[in-house]
Amino acid sequence: MTRLPRVRGISGEKGATLLEFAFVSILFMMLTAGMMELARGVWIYNSVSHAAREGCRYAIVNGAESGHIKTDTQISDYVQTRIPFDVEVTTTWADVAKTPGSVVTVTVDFEFEPVISFFPSIPLTSTSKMVISY
Repeated sequence: MTRLPRVRGISGEKGATLLEFAFVSILFMMLTAGMMELARGVWIYNSVSHAAREGCRYAIVNGAESGHIKTDTQISDYVQTRIPFDVEVTTTWADVAKTPGSVVTVTVDFEFEPVISFFPSIPLTSTSKMVISY
């Protein structure tokens, strides 16, 4: 039975594996953090969009014939209860009398601030338009 000689690594490669691991792990962590921020941004945009629709629905069922006419402040307060963070709500009425058949527009604005300061802040805006029913 013959023994094969042991092959030793070249002395200049002792720290190469550690250095490669450091570079790859940094890239992997940045990619993972970026994906998490993207997912969080999509979730927040979806929440802002949903809040705009909810505010618009609330406005269209509280028109002139409903007997419970809502003001811009009341619609803004309602939207704030439907979303877990502070947003800016703008309500625009096509008809000042708020009669059925006229259009109401609710716009919700939010400044998305990523957790990781490497990424810039992004303004998120969603607008919903509906016809007053009552």
